[in-house]
Amino acid sequence: MDGIKLRPYQRKAVDAAVAAILRGDSCVALLPTGSGKSIMQAAITAELRTLWPNCKVLLVTHRQELVAQNYAAYERIGGRDAGIISAGLGRFDNPELPVIFGSVQSFVTRLEELGYRTVIFIDECHRVPLKLSPDSQYGAIWRNFAAAIKFGFTATHYRLDGGLTVGPGTPFPDGIAYRIEAKALVAQGFLSPLVGLKTASEISTTGVRKRGGEFFSSDLSEAATADEKALRRSVREVIRAVDGRRRILGFAVSVLHAELLTEALKSAGESAVAVHGRMSQTERAAALEMFADGGVRWLVNCELLTTGYDCPGIDAICCWRPTQSKALWVQMLGRGMRLAPGKVDCLVVDFGGNIARHGDIDLFDKLRRTQERIERDRGEFNAAQKARDLPRTQRAAAGVDPMTGLPVGAFEVQVYGISYALQAARNVVGAQNVVATYATQLGPVRRWLCPEYRSGAVWHARRFAEARGITAWKPSAAWLIEQLRGCASLPSHVVLARPGKFHEVVREIWAPPSCAFGDEWGDAT
Repeated sequence: MDGIKLRPYQRKAVDAAVAAILRGDSCVALLPTGSGKSIMQAAITAELRTLWPNCKVLLVTHRQELVAQNYAAYERIGGRDAGIISAGLGRFDNPELPVIFGSVQSFVTRLEELGYRTVIFIDECHRVPLKLSPDSQYGAIWRNFAAAIKFGFTATHYRLDGGLTVGPGTPFPDGIAYRIEAKALVAQGFLSPLVGLKTASEISTTGVRKRGGEFFSSDLSEAATADEKALRRSVREVIRAVDGRRRILGFAVSVLHAELLTEALKSAGESAVAVHGRMSQTERAAALEMFADGGVRWLVNCELLTTGYDCPGIDAICCWRPTQSKALWVQMLGRGMRLAPGKVDCLVVDFGGNIARHGDIDLFDKLRRTQERIERDRGEFNAAQKARDLPRTQRAAAGVDPMTGLPVGAFEVQVYGISYALQAARNVVGAQNVVATYATQLGPVRRWLCPEYRSGAVWHARRFAEARGITAWKPSAAWLIEQLRGCASLPSHVVLARPGKFHEVVREIWAPPSCAFGDEWGDAT
């Protein structure tokens, strides 16, 4: 490929994708932001054209910047016979070329001109709806090229409103052709590590309505902007936190919020610019160029830079945007994971409670609006209220890992067995707790389950039971211990942290073990 040498995981991804397409499978490759999806997509296309000369490829994405980026990658590896159809880029090349890059918006207006296509690549394929309406843009692509093999690329294979976007009954029914986790690429030195920081202040989502599983935007904007003093306190706090950082990307919840934050940053002596949808393309392009060139230190955006934005020098992310969407959270973090000269890591300052809300960015846990979730939200709120009573220095010093949602320094140990016992509850008169004792290589490690409480502790007890197949529920410690003693399920590992004198279990790991040590997942379905 004209001297372009793929990284080992890129070579595996290309081989797996080509093999899947030649089998006729419609599936996806799960690749973290910053892993080089454009190069891999280009290499797959070039190899398909070599192995399958009559193959005609359409490469679809949703943003003109990604169209240009993907086309440039194809040219870089020596790709031939390719063109662009994109109104945003002002290019309308010959639609009969074997390889065409373009935006979904431009393609749907020229479907008949594109003729027959054998393979359709979808970049950022998590944007494809689970239920494809024939009248939608992606629905028109699927309808017009019904016989074509569809292959997607994404860092997040799930949607907030409906779960996984791969597998039977989805637009990519044949599953996952290749996957590698972000933690693995960090461990191998191909992605920048993330460093999380708990904040003294946090945007409260109490009373904020939800629609389609996500926070109601107008309510969230009001919660974030109503208290100007709190907003300015958060700005002062983050300025202290990012001392020594060169390029900071901020995420706001609304245009008003972005402008207020930018004004507060400037008032504090920082160089900052906002970008949002109410600006013209020329204004946005000028702001992005100024940030990339180092003309300003801060870039505060609303709804624009969550996907497809590539500025490797970003070494700090400040998130003032709470979100229920794990896909959105992972995409935001991805903006800071690219490598750059002189960059050691990327600091994540989270005012939205997202690190605790979403946990491990490599794991998907389908969210449902259930009573358990309501109880968890209530428990998290109570915990946040208590945390505010701590001295600010203690809160700010409590580091968390944005990639796992765990305390910094947490580690895995193997589990050899587990036993259960009843113990009187200290905080609720007349109540009992279940004490689970794991046998590990470090010795016994205990975990308290509190089914008779009225807080988020109940949610954790129920989740503990559900992981072992216990779906019925009674708020009784005696009932729970009877169910657990009759259950033979055992996690392979637990993740431990040591916030005080004793180790604390912060996560159970069920087979297969997590990829915390750089393992790759290949050929998974």
